Amino acid sequence: MKKYFFKSNELVKHFSNYKLNLFMIILYLIGIFSIIAGLKSPNIIGSSYNYINNILINKTFISLLILIITGVFIYLLYDNFRNLILKRNNIALIFIILTLNIVLNYLLRDYRMFILTFSFGAVLISQLLGYKIALITNIFMNLTLAILLNWNISQFIIPALSISIALMFTKETAQRSKVILCGLQIGIFSAIIYTFFILSGFESRIGYRIAIIELFLGGIASAVIALGTLPVWEKLFGILTQFRLIELSNPNQPLLKRLSMEAAGTYQHSILVGNLSEAACDAIGANSLLARVGSYYHDIGKLKRPLMFKENQFGIENPHDKLKVLQSLDIILSHRDDGISLANEYKLPREIVEFIDEHHGTTLVAYFYNKAKEERLSLPEERFRYKGRKPQSKETAIVMLADSSEAAVRSIDKIEEEIISKTIGNIIKSKLEDNQLNDSHLTIKDLSVIQEVFTNYFKGVYHQRIEYEKKLGE
Repeated sequence: MKKYFFKSNELVKHFSNYKLNLFMIILYLIGIFSIIAGLKSPNIIGSSYNYINNILINKTFISLLILIITGVFIYLLYDNFRNLILKRNNIALIFIILTLNIVLNYLLRDYRMFILTFSFGAVLISQLLGYKIALITNIFMNLTLAILLNWNISQFIIPALSISIALMFTKETAQRSKVILCGLQIGIFSAIIYTFFILSGFESRIGYRIAIIELFLGGIASAVIALGTLPVWEKLFGILTQFRLIELSNPNQPLLKRLSMEAAGTYQHSILVGNLSEAACDAIGANSLLARVGSYYHDIGKLKRPLMFKENQFGIENPHDKLKVLQSLDIILSHRDDGISLANEYKLPREIVEFIDEHHGTTLVAYFYNKAKEERLSLPEERFRYKGRKPQSKETAIVMLADSSEAAVRSIDKIEEEIISKTIGNIIKSKLEDNQLNDSHLTIKDLSVIQEVFTNYFKGVYHQRIEYEKKLGE
């Protein structure tokens, strides 16, 4: 009981902080109740007195049924996708799309077979918030429409099943052509299921060909509307979709182009970190595309003073040799703040800014800390730590580990598989002991897999060098 009370209390707090979410749920219900008010009540028998009472009872209980279903829907979303649902105004986004889809379907109710597959809402939500949320939304939307439009069992199952299967086949795709393919699949699966119902005797054969055409048109229209309006929803609600990530990974993006021209060493380092992070995310089931793109931007703060960072010091004297310890320290620490400032200036999505903020967490800059101790500077350890947030996701934590691992392995004099594995293991161990991974949701098993993936990657990168060194030692 306490568990349900806690969840309810958390939702109430969320709605009080993000009032747009609550407002859109209320607006959605007002829209549904308006539709119910205009419904002709079925099974009316008797005098005019009974007629009025039957209408009131009918519509009251339909409204209560809709309220219960909506409550269950919100709870299912919250219980299974809490972190995503409680992000800003994502609930509002879902209910705006639902309202538009249901109202349009109601207005087109005379084209019954068409509206069975006219479900652009489910396709949109699949791309914006993930196919799992879209599956639940699809069932909820079709159940609501079945109640409002007096659908029989087959007319509920056809869209619920065909759209769900199509969503599972395409999932969150990074290819626009696959969204259209999703619409085609909706049409194909609905036609097959509809045929099964005809052969089972639940549906009439009359108008079969026209019905099949309408089912296909509904599916394709859904995909076209979803694809056409996707950028609008991305912009309005700040959603980072696979399509947007692909765009951000383009080397011609202004910041990436600047990085490649003004800080070539940092750019190459970022590409390697991206490769490592993507491979590790794939191995543990995290978002590999997000990690790769986050890696590309994690060090953009170095653009302000590129030559102050070792990877960009090609054949020049290290400028830090002429600076005091604290001056050097502040320059190194500032690349996080400079990166966030640049990201905001270039309007990068919040999810990408998180990589800039979290890729060092509160890590100690050990080199300058030890140097300060050698010079007998009496300063607290906290002065030598980054002021970022500790990684809050698997993806930002993996980038943290990949960033440190790439820099450490690059500095190894003698490249051997055993030394690489030990170096990566020490980095992971140090991050654990420093409590940098406490909020990352990475398990010990995940870390073991990450170490193996990183080792195999570096083994492949340095394969020729390892073989060369072995031959020299023979």
